[in-house]
Amino acid sequence: MKEKEEYDVLRLIEHNQVCYISSECQKGCILPRWLKYHPCVEKKEMFEMIGSIVRQLGQIHRCPNYPCYQYVNPYSMIMSEDKKLYFLDLNAKRNLEQLRIVQRRTIREHFLPPEEPYYQRASVELDIYGLGKTIQYLLSEAETDPLLTKSEEIKFQKIISQCLNRHSKKSFHNVSEIQKMLPEYKKQKKNKGKVRKIVLTIMAGVILSGSVIVGKGDGESIEKVEKSTKEPKQEMSVQDEILNLELGRIYFLELENYEKSKVYFENVKQNKLAESMAVISKSMSGDIQEQKLRKALESAENELLLQENMNQQDKTEYYQCVLRGYSILDEKTDAENVIRIGEICLKLEVLDKETEILGLTAAAYERLEKYEEAGFWYEEQLKYEEEVETKEEIYKKAVTLYEQAGQREHALELCRSGIEEFKQSSELRTIYIRILLKDSNIERSLCIQNIKEQLNDCPELEKEEEFQKLIKEHGIIVKGENVWEQGEE
Repeated sequence: MKEKEEYDVLRLIEHNQVCYISSECQKGCILPRWLKYHPCVEKKEMFEMIGSIVRQLGQIHRCPNYPCYQYVNPYSMIMSEDKKLYFLDLNAKRNLEQLRIVQRRTIREHFLPPEEPYYQRASVELDIYGLGKTIQYLLSEAETDPLLTKSEEIKFQKIISQCLNRHSKKSFHNVSEIQKMLPEYKKQKKNKGKVRKIVLTIMAGVILSGSVIVGKGDGESIEKVEKSTKEPKQEMSVQDEILNLELGRIYFLELENYEKSKVYFENVKQNKLAESMAVISKSMSGDIQEQKLRKALESAENELLLQENMNQQDKTEYYQCVLRGYSILDEKTDAENVIRIGEICLKLEVLDKETEILGLTAAAYERLEKYEEAGFWYEEQLKYEEEVETKEEIYKKAVTLYEQAGQREHALELCRSGIEEFKQSSELRTIYIRILLKDSNIERSLCIQNIKEQLNDCPELEKEEEFQKLIKEHGIIVKGENVWEQGEE
């Protein structure tokens, strides 16, 4: 890699919402060159890089005498020796050579819109376009480790799209809007899929039938492991017992194949925890005998309390199985046990099942008609949920529960957040309007104005059946862009 060179970079100082710019010398490497030698970037670092670019551009736009940067692209940025990202001061003599590079046609074609082929004018609009192209460039040139989740990909795609579609109603008007949409970095959940766990077990030296199982492919590995665990033996070794317990938990938690889970737990003899887990697995497969299940869940808990030498990860997984078992029972005490076990799991710092644990806890509070608590736990679930469709459903549940609890203001605030994230969600917009219309303290004119705003942002809302039923129920007429109360002309 070429030695770091000296560049004059922008030093941004913020005071009372106003930003002031000075210039300082930094040793560093032009961003594209740095990426060339760092093709794999830690996800946290990538998020910090993008966040830093967005934040600095927002600061530049708040400078009284420097309203736009004009040359927003990766070739006008450096990564310093201490791995901080800076915008170049392209007015500095030291950077004249780099300014000429930035103005090359090949670069302009990639970071300016087709109708603006030259860096001849400066505008916030063009800076935002260049920002979108820069984020797109970073995500295409480097692979994050771990990879972006589907939810993160969608958020970045939305940001890029709204940066590049300058003439769309959804286009950004300022950088602060982009900052609000940036996904937050979250520590990657542990991948405990069946193959990974089995391979780790094999690597740890589990020996079956006198030899280490080595498969060339994932399917071959798991097939050999399963075959070995099913072969009749005079006496099960400690290693075999560990592997059967491991497979039982994998099929229970990861694959939700409770029949197979039961088989592996039943393979382990003279083990009270395994006996209880076999009963729980059988119940989860649909063969529910409530009293027998409750007894097994209580027994499993007692055994876990006695397991002083069990590592925390295994203990946490067993508690998750117990939690899932209580969740299929209907008594009030069962819901209370879900909440209690859910709290134990969360205290054990679970890294891969937070969304399920929080969701089951929230549902238990809901069954107990503790609507505010249920809303709170669903809201916590939103921080971890990555599936887009599931997340939208959680927003709807949480908002409705807060409304039932009499927390109207919080319900409206959370609903606005959901609408911001799911702009095409007619259901969330309908819920928002319904809450406003039901509140007799809110002036009708304000409700009408909010309905107009929702229709303006999402024209498809007018065609939705639930929306039509709602406005009809409240005597409101909608015709295109016009909204009025029945009886008014």
